[in-house]
Amino acid sequence: MEFSTELLVAVVAVVLALVAVGVAWWSARRVGKVDRYIAAMEGDGAGLVSTIQHHADQLRELRTDLLVVHDNTTLLRRMAKESLSRIGLVRYDAFDGLAGAMSFSLAQLDEKGDGLVLSAIAGRSDSRLYAKPLVGGRCEYELTAEERTAIERAVAGNPTETIVEVARHRPSVRAS
Repeated sequence: MEFSTELLVAVVAVVLALVAVGVAWWSARRVGKVDRYIAAMEGDGAGLVSTIQHHADQLRELRTDLLVVHDNTTLLRRMAKESLSRIGLVRYDAFDGLAGAMSFSLAQLDEKGDGLVLSAIAGRSDSRLYAKPLVGGRCEYELTAEERTAIERAVAGNPTETIVEVARHRPSVRAS
């Protein structure tokens, strides 16, 4: 099989044309990259220098925001320590012949053990409410067994946990 010179020249021309198209495509990509690099260096708003400046400004804003968040977190931690977040509750029958555990003692303390204990004594014809201050988990007034139990539970418990228990009636107190 013989190849004609014309056919051989045509095949070589097609191959050279394909190579030329590939080189042109590769060159166009390189020129595009160079154009983008030059535009970035000229600082025309989309340039590298303005982008770096924009990021630096954002970092300064974030640093300021972070300082505000830190200050707020410190304030919230201090407020949480001072809040009455430790709670202990004891329900009981205060008088003979009464049922339903309508009386209660409720201790509310902060992290230092400061706060108060409230006791509500429910009788047949009336109810009484007593409030006693606590400092460091201690009270200057005499505490009932239910109040001491409520304080112990508040000191030992989870800040959001409320413990409810029905204690036996106190036989030493008469109904009013």
